[in-house]
Amino acid sequence: MHVLARTEIQTIEDLRGKKVSFGPAGSASSLTGTIVFQRLGVQVEQVLYDNPTALQKLKSGELAALVRVIGRPIDFFAKIPANSGLHFVPIPFSKTIADYYTLGEFTNKEYPTLVPEGQTVDTIAVPAVLAVFNWSGGRDVAAHSSKGARPASGEQRFFRLLEECRFRSRKPDARTA
Repeated sequence: MHVLARTEIQTIEDLRGKKVSFGPAGSASSLTGTIVFQRLGVQVEQVLYDNPTALQKLKSGELAALVRVIGRPIDFFAKIPANSGLHFVPIPFSKTIADYYTLGEFTNKEYPTLVPEGQTVDTIAVPAVLAVFNWSGGRDVAAHSSKGARPASGEQRFFRLLEECRFRSRKPDARTA
């Protein structure tokens, strides 16, 4: 979860009572952002702008922050110039959100203009599940369906690579995937 704010906002608590864009209605950002802020006990004035409009309003001072829930890195943030007066606000991990979310972080490698070199910004991540449907209905997929063969072999490859990543990575979030 990305929370982008002007430099005077240093913590999630600093956003209390301020105007924050949670992205378009029904988006992952509006759903997850609402849950996280509620669970952290931080009431904000929630608005639902599209992301380019929210960024414009953030830069002009009309918004205190914008929230996006999307995989990292993303050009939307990576293309923000250095010295823009914007930065990521850390999201503290706590028991109140541990049942839905996991630990995450942003690095300078991902966002060189928003995260100082040698530092990280704590955030939370939304766990995801890859699911496929067994088109064969229990039959031998490869023998009965060219459509079903790809998901089955893809599933096997996914889990093999996942195990390799878990053992090679030194990052705690990769080992618990």
